[in-house]
Amino acid sequence: MSEKSGCTTCSRVLLIIIDLILLVGGLALVAFAVWFRYKDSIEAPLKNAIADQHPTPYEMWDLKYQVCMPKTSSLHTTPFKIFKFRSVAMLAFWAVVGLGAVIAIAALVGVCGSCALSRCWNGFYTVVILLLITAEVAAAALIIIYRSTVSRDISQ
Repeated sequence: MSEKSGCTTCSRVLLIIIDLILLVGGLALVAFAVWFRYKDSIEAPLKNAIADQHPTPYEMWDLKYQVCMPKTSSLHTTPFKIFKFRSVAMLAFWAVVGLGAVIAIAALVGVCGSCALSRCWNGFYTVVILLLITAEVAAAALIIIYRSTVSRDISQ
């Protein structure tokens, strides 16, 4: 009987350690995404390139209007590329922040479930982990399926 108790304690401590590592990793992912998003050296070259292509105030106003209203803009391709880049960059930013937050919350739930020995917490933790694994497999499948489209859009 004591061997089962020791094995249970060992697996519980191991789960707590793994969940603490996941918690730190999820929070680090959120911190890295926020740092990368608001770092000046990332956004400054894009702003300078836009300012070099459209030096007059009227052209800048027209560009801002076209970026904010892409369906009503003229046939210029530059605003569409800028709009597409910014929307994809913001989508990637929020996806990484969301993924990091979900990982951190799931790890916190796992730590609480392991410490409290609660079946409810551990069941919720299992469901969240299964959803994360399913989402990762679906994202990998979509990346593989649309690889040519993504690489073409990136190269443009």
